[in-house]
Amino acid sequence: ALALEACKVRLNFAAYLSEGYRNREAVKVIKEAQDSLTRLVQWALQCPPEDLAVQALGREARTLHCSAVVAEAAALDLFEDDGQPPLAEMSEELKETARATSSTMPPDHPLPFLVRKAFGTSAASRTSQRKRSVLKDVTRMTVSNI
Repeated sequence: ALALEACKVRLNFAAYLSEGYRNREAVKVIKEAQDSLTRLVQWALQCPPEDLAVQALGREARTLHCSAVVAEAAALDLFEDDGQPPLAEMSEELKETARATSSTMPPDHPLPFLVRKAFGTSAASRTSQRKRSVLKDVTRMTVSNI
């Protein structure tokens, strides 16, 4: 549970960095959170399925990982050229993982909407929509609240 809370703190810190137009640093912190969340999900999958507390922790980690992917997309979208090498684009595998995770959420949860807005419904639909503002009509405060 402590590892999950540490990831939440990292994502909140990344939101503050992004609000301060320090998106390169925000992406780095988001990636750290994603790595930790991936390890947490893998650990939960290795635990017995009858351990309900661990399974609940794993579900929350998957949801938070999905949020971190959306946060990375927003940070990359807001990234300004700072004279340093450009940041790497997000992998299709990471986007597909976010789509799959968000598709299992309740319809009233805000995350599936953000995932669809950022990445479309599939890799094929995303490639037809070349570079546009990822979350153009979603306020920056939404990213801060993820």
